[in-house]
Amino acid sequence: MVILDDKAGLRSFQIFVWYPVPNGSKVLLSLRPNRTMVGTNNDGSQDVGELFYTCSLKHLPPVVLTCLLPWSYLSTCAPYFTISAKWLDEPKFSYLCAMFDEIWTELLGQEVVYRWVDWLNSSSWSCISLNNSIILVPDATSDVVDERAIAREVLVGSTIPLMQDYDEKRSQEIFLKSLHECGICLSENTGVMLLAWRLTMMLNAKSVLSPSALCAKNNIMWGRIVLVQQRKLAF
Repeated sequence: MVILDDKAGLRSFQIFVWYPVPNGSKVLLSLRPNRTMVGTNNDGSQDVGELFYTCSLKHLPPVVLTCLLPWSYLSTCAPYFTISAKWLDEPKFSYLCAMFDEIWTELLGQEVVYRWVDWLNSSSWSCISLNNSIILVPDATSDVVDERAIAREVLVGSTIPLMQDYDEKRSQEIFLKSLHECGICLSENTGVMLLAWRLTMMLNAKSVLSPSALCAKNNIMWGRIVLVQQRKLAF
């Protein structure tokens, strides 16, 4: 959560929700604007003939919930909010806003932000995906536009490259921070150390970082692992 500057004395903050992407999930770009069932047959299977492009991603950009708490919050008024993401279209976001309104109606007079976030984490995935896949369709807006729904600002054809770029950067960030165990000596080192060692080997500058500091028994294996990750992440 990020605490924002107060606005006219009112508290405001942002909450970032990252969806845990199920294995095998795909992003599908269709040329047909038939919302929920675009790219599928009646039995729910994918109809490749209707699809223009497909790719697999491990990480999606977060959904950002921005809230402003009015003075009358809890007693009579719900928090003012917006929901935004760089990859979702406006109709899906409008549905999320409607669900927030429904939850507030059920919890009138009670704390509701936690329930909103809990619903986003636990239940909203099925509302924006189909068979664990994200289907992007030509840009369109619903008949009634919800101003609280801040959808993607780029054309649908440019959305997938942006999602792929985020996926690569997120994968790289996780690799650099994670520990990786040597299969021979069982020592653990972060991805940052592995890449630094690899760079040292490439520059032949043993004084910067000695390979023995990482794994003297398995220099070649570590070098191969890092090289594969570099190629995979284009680092």
